Formats: sequence, structure tokens, C-alpha cells
Amino acid sequence: PVFSVARSSLKGPEDQLVGISLVYSAETFLRQSGSTIVNLDCLVIGFGKVGRGVADCLLGRRARVQIYDTNPIQLIQATTHGYITNENLTSALKTADIIFCATGSKALKTADFDLMKDETVIVSATSRDDEFGDLIGLDQSFDLCPMENWSEYISHLSRKRIIMVRGGEAANFAHNAVVGPYIYLVNAEIIAAACELINGNYESGINEISEDVRRGLAQLW
Repeated sequence: PVFSVARSSLKGPEDQLVGISLVYSAETFLRQSGSTIVNLDCLVIGFGKVGRGVADCLLGRRARVQIYDTNPIQLIQATTHGYITNENLTSALKTADIIFCATGSKALKTADFDLMKDETVIVSATSRDDEFGDLIGLDQSFDLCPMENWSEYISHLSRKRIIMVRGGEAANFAHNAVVGPYIYLVNAEIIAAACELINGNYESGINEISEDVRRGLAQLW
């Protein structure tokens, strides 16, 4: 038996704050080059809980925000939150100044880099393997120039630069990925799940803690 906390309601506050920490780290990198997020065209790929946190924070930073998601239900959700949505990733990539990838499932492919404009910045919410695992053959059309906090991909043909913060790894870990005491909600559920495994009799497969236990943990917090 396996217990999962990935979809827990107690994880919602953490996911929202991860979005905020991603925007903080992205703007910190931008400020090192004399820029800010204000008035930039931002594309958020993936409108799950983390992507929504990113988008909400970007609006607060006075950026122009566009949402792309492969799931039309998520696009409807984004629309009801007042965001501009785009069902066509190709057109969305062509106008973005900065791209936030929050899918956990191969947000960008090698061919997508050719669509981006010069000096587009890419920020990942998860590991490089999760978001960019399919970047095979990118070195055939781009030169890679690793820097201290980012990597620059320079096109062989156009010489345009694509900037990937932290080389595609989660950007917020550059600043300790701080989400405050809300992380203890998830830690508590992990402990509760361990107790269930020790004391319970569960069949093989994926299990979750009950909402009653989660409510109890939230009350204790």
C-alpha cells in the first residue's frame, strides 16, 4: 500500500505560495539584468494549482498574463478567473517575454525554441527532467552558454538568445523555495499517513488520508 499527499486539500496553500516564490525568484533574476516583470507579456503553461498561483502573483506585479493548458477544462477555469487564454501554444510562444512552465509533464519541446522571440526567459516550477525531458537535439540548432544562475541558448541561424533560469531546474530553489509555516500542513499529513500504514490494514495500491483527518490536522495547525 502507498499513501499519496500530492492531491491533498492541505497542499493547496503550499501550491499557491510556490507560485508566489517562483515569481519572486524570476524577478530577482530579471533585476540582475536591469529589468522587472512589470508590463511584460507572461505566458503560464499549465493552470493547475501552482500555475494558478504564478498567474495570480503575476497580475499583482502588473504583468500581462496569458494562460495555455492542454486541458480545455483548465482553460475554462482560467477564463472564469479573468485570464486571457490561448488554445494554440505556437501563437502563445511567439509573443511571450517570459514563460513559466508549471505542468510537471514536458511543457516545452525542442521545436518550441525556434518559435520564441529574442531574449525570451524560461522559468520552471519543477525539475528539468519533468518540464523539459524531450529537449533532444537542441544542441544541433543552439549553442549552450551556462552562466551562474541561468543558461543561454543562442541560435546558430538567427543568433537570438533564449534564457533558461537555473538551467531549467525549479527557479524558486535558488532562494530556498520558502513557503512559510504552511509546509507543516503537508508534513503533518505525511506523519498521519505513516501512522495509517503502521496501524491499518490496507490493500496494495494508492491510498489517501480521509478528509476528516485532514480537517483535524488543519484545526491543530
